[in-house]
Amino acid sequence: MTKRERLLNGSVLFSLIGGLFSAFAYRAKVDVAIAEACKIGESFDCDLVNQSSYSELLGMPVSLLGLGTYIVFLVALAHYDCLRTKTKELVLTGLGTLVLIGLAFSLYLSSIEAFVLNTWCLLCVGSQISIIGLTICFLWLRHLELNK
Repeated sequence: MTKRERLLNGSVLFSLIGGLFSAFAYRAKVDVAIAEACKIGESFDCDLVNQSSYSELLGMPVSLLGLGTYIVFLVALAHYDCLRTKTKELVLTGLGTLVLIGLAFSLYLSSIEAFVLNTWCLLCVGSQISIIGLTICFLWLRHLELNK
């Protein structure tokens, strides 16, 4: 397996994992029973995080925004090898921008959990780790593809 294939597969894997974490985080937002299962002492409380004012952006749950982002990546990466060269460059640029926005927003939310709410959502942390992995894999893949 080439480095390109490993990075493409890694990007798909991190997108899948991040999407699952985001889907479960959304489910925990709407179903208190699931959120309660995620509560571990005072340091980890999904319900507190998911019910805070920071859990929505313009009325939409941030977990759904994350899920949508991961789905866009999965669809684009699944069809990536079928694209023509110019289209690949546009997709790489668009996804590169999207992953950096996602990473910045994830870091913002992490700082809210750490310094404002003083508690963490394990599902959110899983998604945050996934976006970091996706960012590394995808930007490295983008670098390889654009510098052939």
